[in-house]
Amino acid sequence: MKKLALILAIFCGPVVYGQDRYAMFSDDAWPKQEEFNKFAQLCDRDSQPMDASVNPKVSTMLSGIETIAMELQHVREIWNINRKVFIVPVNSQLINAWTMNYPSGAIICLPKGVPSLLSDSHEELYALIAHEMGHAIDTECFNYGQRSLRGQSSCEARADGYALAALIAAHHNPYALAGMFGRLEMYFGDTSTGIMTRLNNMISGNHPITPDRIQNAKNLLAYYFKTGRTAGLPAAVP
Repeated sequence: MKKLALILAIFCGPVVYGQDRYAMFSDDAWPKQEEFNKFAQLCDRDSQPMDASVNPKVSTMLSGIETIAMELQHVREIWNINRKVFIVPVNSQLINAWTMNYPSGAIICLPKGVPSLLSDSHEELYALIAHEMGHAIDTECFNYGQRSLRGQSSCEARADGYALAALIAAHHNPYALAGMFGRLEMYFGDTSTGIMTRLNNMISGNHPITPDRIQNAKNLLAYYFKTGRTAGLPAAVP
């Protein structure tokens, strides 16, 4: 598998193996390794791109991520969304993923720890990446970094809505969204719904607490099963 598996482009046309072309930037030539490393370091200054040549498990992991990228490309076509979104798998055990604006689109930073944690569930990993894609294509939340904590939390809820819609559009199990949150809830021990937890989250949290996100996923599912349609997104708060 060539370098194409190291930075996976979605929303920018079909992928062709065997061509030394930097698919992420159309006809631009592949960069030198130093430049390639700098691109991964946009996600984190200490990060390096995942290298499929050093470990068969990494090669399998990247193949799974690429499959999700292609599935999300199909969803983009269904939704008629043109903004380019790029998945950057980086060699880090961090259990997190985040999205950054970029001059030609957006970058989804995906540390290796995430697909490792979700390695037995393609659909849960799809749900997580689709959530990040939701940030990337949400025109109401492009100024994510300029929002209040409450505003950032509202953008997280909107991205969850995008993730569920993407699961349904790809004919995946929509319960995978809550399943993904449940796994993260167990990993981080984020199970409390008490008054102090909510107070602390109101003061310093930029995400809804995980039990609330699971409940929201349940509500979104109930609406879908009742109406056959995905619910509208919540308002984006400044």
